[in-house]
Amino acid sequence: MEERVIITGTTGFIGGRAALAFEEAGYRAVPFAGNVAEVEDWRRNLKGRIDLIVHLAGTRTESDRDYEINAGGVRSLAEALRKAAQKPAALIFASTQALYCGLTPPFTEEMPVSPPTKYAQSKLEAERAVSELGREHDMRAVILRLSTVLGEGVREKSRMSGPLALWTRDAVAGKPIQVFQDGRQTRDYIHVDDVAAAILLAAKSGEMKGIFNVGGERPIELLTLAGWVKRAAGSGSEIVIRGGDASTADPRALCSDTTKIRKFGWRPLKSPREAVRQYVARFERV
Repeated sequence: MEERVIITGTTGFIGGRAALAFEEAGYRAVPFAGNVAEVEDWRRNLKGRIDLIVHLAGTRTESDRDYEINAGGVRSLAEALRKAAQKPAALIFASTQALYCGLTPPFTEEMPVSPPTKYAQSKLEAERAVSELGREHDMRAVILRLSTVLGEGVREKSRMSGPLALWTRDAVAGKPIQVFQDGRQTRDYIHVDDVAAAILLAAKSGEMKGIFNVGGERPIELLTLAGWVKRAAGSGSEIVIRGGDASTADPRALCSDTTKIRKFGWRPLKSPREAVRQYVARFERV
């Protein structure tokens, strides 16, 4: 019997790719219908047999809406599960590397975190609720702290994947590619397909439990990313350094240690540069 998986956020960048990965792996991937912040919507989605919940829906607005959706979504799930006829065997939750802001990389899962932004705080609150759900229902809970994800499907308004969408738009139009600070900031970018593979691994591996970093492991400067965009677009755009200082929400360096998830057989297989090429190629077609 194929396993039935409820996946939230399937209309989004990461969720859509994850749903495809589950279907290709033989699961029955069922998109969540409704608002994840509403208990009744969770109750409707949890009717019947549910083997696994993959909770990827989220928002980043740096406003109270982040608490409503990111933390409130897990609280609503918790309320719905208390009366559900059948409990899933596992819950996989997509969190963020932003929890480590203010700390010195490379980041490990054991580091005590006290994030400075509303978005990261809402994700930390959600993580705690996910862990509590696991204990309450004897359910395997897996939290994946994702680094900056790149690939076809990135949305400019999502604020999740840095300046890729904005820079691509400007490069295709022949406008200057504007890089803030000095461009030497670093990020461990990760291809969206490698993120989907990590989510699928968390579903398959009955031994995975707790918090895991998912990142590209190699620091890449923003100037390098801007150059990749320019070359992929075949653009003559000038790369312009705008200056400015690092902030708590946009720190100088981000890089996660992925030793913990590597022990379960995962490693990044696709390069961030390939993700940029795929995104730019798609951008130019639409």
